[in-house]
Amino acid sequence: MADKSSWRNNPHWYLVFVGLLLFALITAGNMISRCVLGVGLTLTAIRYGHESARWVRVKSGKNPDTSS
Repeated sequence: MADKSSWRNNPHWYLVFVGLLLFALITAGNMISRCVLGVGLTLTAIRYGHESARWVRVKSGKNPDTSS
């Protein structure tokens, strides 16, 4: 991801998916769809949390991420 510009690396893009999953979860008809969408929403929110913490750490210059 180093070749992408910083606006494309921004973890706030995950919020787009969180919003879409939340909308689909609200409008889902049956219980199985709601469970699958709920799990997807939870995992996407966790991923957003991890990426935003990494984003703040890299932007602050402390302990830069060398894994990517």
